[in-house]
This record gives sequence, structure tokens and C-alpha cells, in this order.
Amino acid sequence: MIASKFKSPVATEGEIRWYNGNQVRFLINPEDTEGDLSLIEMTSLAGTEPPPHVHQNEDETFIIHEGEMRFFIGEKVIEAKPGMTVFAPRGVRHAFKIMSPAARFHMIMTPGDFANFFREMSTEMPQAGLIAPPTPEQFRAMAQHLERRYGVYFPQNSL
Repeated sequence: MIASKFKSPVATEGEIRWYNGNQVRFLINPEDTEGDLSLIEMTSLAGTEPPPHVHQNEDETFIIHEGEMRFFIGEKVIEAKPGMTVFAPRGVRHAFKIMSPAARFHMIMTPGDFANFFREMSTEMPQAGLIAPPTPEQFRAMAQHLERRYGVYFPQNSL
């Protein structure tokens, strides 16, 4: 039998926070896996998608549960429906567009440190109503933080 390096299993309902007009539920944090991976669930509205970007440090895997999404990964365009899984490797420019009014999906990040970006840039859930996405100026500030701290780059024509 091979022993796991992890000290204990993780079972959680997840902390729910608000990011860029989206609900984020943190299910497995990088601290739970010694940084190897993280798992979040996002419920996102159409129009709140990030512009095309490149991750230098992590791969992202998206598991679609509700809604329809169009992924742009390198030169490929992938139409994703509930039940589908989409992989975006590090070092490859990618983006997605929510084609339905909203989508719910899980995102696995390997290694897992990038989940901390969502934690840093999110707020506690509002009691009622929605919080508007950031302004272009606010997003540019977030993009600068992403580049410095997390190695995520936004090509000049995408901001």
C-alpha cells in the first residue's frame, strides 16, 4: 500500500464568497493538499468572464454542471455543455464565454495556489442583490496584481 503525503481527508460544504459578479465556493484549498491542487465551484453570470489570459504556473480543468460555455484554448474553440470537462494547460492563452444567462462549474487548479487569488479578490457574500463586476480600471489593477503575484498574463489587446 502506498501512503498518501496528505495528513487528513477533507470534507467541506465550502466557504462561499463573491468575486467579480460571481459566486465562488471554496471546496478544497491549496493548504489542504500541500499546494498540489485546489477545487472551487463558480456560479457565473454571462458578461462576467475574464479576458483572454495565460497562466504560467497552473493548469485549469473546468467541469460544467449547468449552462453552456464556449472555451477558446490556443487555436481551439470548444462548445461545452453540462457533463463536459475542459482542460486548459498552463502556458496556453485561453478564455471562455458563458453562452447561457448563467453557468455553474467546478474548476480544478493544479498546482492549487491560484485559488488564493479568488480568495484575495473576493468579498463576503452580500445579504441580498448582486454586486456589479469591476470597472475596466479596477480590472486593470487586478490584472497587474495577477501578473506580479500569480504569473497570469493578459495580452495587451485583451484588456
